[in-house]
Order: sequence, then C-alpha cells, then structure tokens
Amino acid sequence: MNFRAFNNYMNAITNAIDSQNNHLEKNAEITFSNNGKWALRSLERLFKDKDQNIRRWLKGKPCVFTSDKTGEKMEIDIGADVEALYYFLVFCKKITEEKEISNEFREFLALIITRSCVADEDWEEC
Repeated sequence: MNFRAFNNYMNAITNAIDSQNNHLEKNAEITFSNNGKWALRSLERLFKDKDQNIRRWLKGKPCVFTSDKTGEKMEIDIGADVEALYYFLVFCKKITEEKEISNEFREFLALIITRSCVADEDWEEC
C-alpha cells in the first residue's frame, strides 16, 4: 500500500471519529462510523499491526515495536504526522516479516519521526 492510499484510509478513520464527536445526522454518523471501522481493520490487517499502533497513535500514545536488532520491546513517540505513522508501520511490517531493512530507510524513518515530533517553527532541515 502506498502513502496516498494509506492517507485515504486514515481520513476515513478520522472522519468517523469526527462524526461521533460532532454528532452528525444519525444516518451520516452510522456511515462514517462503519467506513472508519472498516478502514481501521483493513489497515491493521495489511500492516499486521498486532501492537495496535494505529489505535495508539490516534489516542496520542507512543507506538511500540520489537527491535529487530536487540529483540526488546520499545516505545516511540511518532508525533502528529500521518506520513511518519505510515513509514513507521512499514518498518514494523518489515520487522514482522523478517525482511531486510536498509540503513537508508532507518535514517529516513528517524528523520521523518523527528520532524513529526518537532514544532514547525523549530524545524530546520539542512
């Protein structure tokens, strides 16, 4: 799944949350809710998200993964950027599937997560 498709699924999930919080018309709320539940289950299945990182991220909690280098369970704050969450889930899926993870991908992931956790006015890219 590419980022664009992932973002569409995440929009369905956030629309469902918004519809429940803003109490739309009953039929609209049910439709948004059903679409959001479907999107969340689909993403959890696609990314093999047994640690419920998508749900954790939506609640503002740190995400977790088991390090492929040390075998230890680790927590990491992803920040508010959906793109950072996407690449983190790709990383976790690679770990789960025991696929090789390049140093370039690890560096990119570290950069995008750091950027997601820092306020825009404090971020300066070299």
